[in-house]
Amino acid sequence: MENCRIKNSSAHAADIADTNNVCGWNQDNFGVDMKRPGAQAYYNSVFELIASWGVDFVKVDDLSRPYHTAEIEAIRVALDRTGRPIVFSTSPGATPLEDGSHIIANANQRRISDDFWDKWSEPKKKHARLEGTISAARRVVSVQRTGTFRRCRHAAARHDCARQTQNELHRR
Repeated sequence: MENCRIKNSSAHAADIADTNNVCGWNQDNFGVDMKRPGAQAYYNSVFELIASWGVDFVKVDDLSRPYHTAEIEAIRVALDRTGRPIVFSTSPGATPLEDGSHIIANANQRRISDDFWDKWSEPKKKHARLEGTISAARRVVSVQRTGTFRRCRHAAARHDCARQTQNELHRR
């Protein structure tokens, strides 16, 4: 495999690969070490190309377990740089509740359950996990009835952020 140079950077793919961060269900995928030079340029080049194809929705896998804060932020920056309104969805699985405000600020949507595979036992397990996630989220909202949170919606190519109280969220 060729060690390609990253567009608008002197770095190459191997320079930014985080070989200690391997996708658990697809071991030929590495994470990106966002502390290394060229890492942001890599994401910028990927989403510049995707935007040039007219794509308006991307689902980026393997960001939630463990939660990859720096990569999620880099993807958001790269998407915003394109000037195209591209919906950013994270996947798979539930985002940890303690990272809820971060994912709301950086992605347009997130998956709350894993894929269903070709086994009859899968839907039952997924629904049980989903019920636990919803129950935990309700407890967090009901405990934090005071204060504010930031919710971002992406309209055209800009963030339109508005503050809402936790009570407003709870009433929805």
